[in-house]
Amino acid sequence: LGTQQSGHIIAVGFEMYCQMLKAAVNKHQGKRSIGRVDTVMAIDFVAFNEAAWLESRDKKLPAFIPASYITEPNQRIPAYRQIAEVTTLKELGDLTRQWRDRYGRPPHSVENLLRCTEMKIIAHQKGITALEIKDHKLMLSKHGDFILIGGKFPRLREKSAPVHKLEEAVTLLKQL
Repeated sequence: LGTQQSGHIIAVGFEMYCQMLKAAVNKHQGKRSIGRVDTVMAIDFVAFNEAAWLESRDKKLPAFIPASYITEPNQRIPAYRQIAEVTTLKELGDLTRQWRDRYGRPPHSVENLLRCTEMKIIAHQKGITALEIKDHKLMLSKHGDFILIGGKFPRLREKSAPVHKLEEAVTLLKQL
């Protein structure tokens, strides 16, 4: 990448840059663009990189592509780009199959990353602009307005393991 492109990536973030680039290429090729998944997501019990996970291994769920799964950095970086560009559940399923064929069965950290991506896509499809899970509360908003159920934020079971909380959050999102 040239310095100008690197500057754009820094300004908008890698994930959004990849989606904007994909949309521009689709437009240039005359393809219909699905749009980008711009739902902001934060989950207090998930570590989205290996360093964060190593710091809190007992408390956080790993959700990243480890070097043990995709050993070459020149393949791992494009894999992150691929997941950042996914805009539909079909594309996510296709990507999951491609990775299984190419790299083998994904470890739990990759499965968790794929599940988080699924959650983000579902939220986007439902018009949710921000998704945060904090202190067992699923806090969703549409354009700055919180989505409450019975006047409260939906709660995840406190005693559940992090992986089950993730599953529970996906189920709640699907039910909205």
